[in-house]
Amino acid sequence: MVSNVRRQRSASLLRALAKAAVPRQNAAMPDQPIARYSHRAKPYAQEAEFTLFRDHLHVDQGRRSGDFPYRDIVLIRLVYRPRNTTNEGYLAKLYRRDKHTVSLTNLSWKSLVDMERQDEPYRRFVGRLIGEVHAANPGVLLQAGMPRWLHLATAAAGLLAIAALAIVTGQAVLNGTLPVAMITGALTAYFAWWTVRYLGRNRPRGFTVDRIPEDVLPRTATPPSQ
Repeated sequence: MVSNVRRQRSASLLRALAKAAVPRQNAAMPDQPIARYSHRAKPYAQEAEFTLFRDHLHVDQGRRSGDFPYRDIVLIRLVYRPRNTTNEGYLAKLYRRDKHTVSLTNLSWKSLVDMERQDEPYRRFVGRLIGEVHAANPGVLLQAGMPRWLHLATAAAGLLAIAALAIVTGQAVLNGTLPVAMITGALTAYFAWWTVRYLGRNRPRGFTVDRIPEDVLPRTATPPSQ
């Protein structure tokens, strides 16, 4: 009789402990990451890691680490940004309501002279990031290219530089210094091509989450479906 009572008390105690443990276990379950991306923006700088969670982006960037809740992100801008070592540089910049920003790029420095292009991982992560932010905050502004004022200023500066090179080329032709004219003429043609390409890909415009402009994203290994 006494042993039966003890067994019943033990069973009741075990059931009570099991019920008490369930909510604590669920409450302690961490938010599972959705996607990750990392890059080193400068030679020998600390690697920055970006992790997407259900409701926020976590940025691990040394002293600038922190969270970007999707509901607080008001603008995402995608830019074509070539570097000295490559013409295929791209950048995504996020703006929070409190004016804080964070940027990520498809280029990652491995050393002072070695840079790696991470085109596919960058493209996948940015696409997923835009989708998660838009789902949580449909009012987020999605912009491609430079701000309009910066685009106009860059265009003006480019035209002045091209005009100056063209004048130098013309003077070299008039003076009969053909080698100089050939060099400056080639520089004029290349700079004009580069400027038109840069400004064309960075023209300011908006986009939707299902139609991200291809000219501000790295190329894929296979052509995108139409």
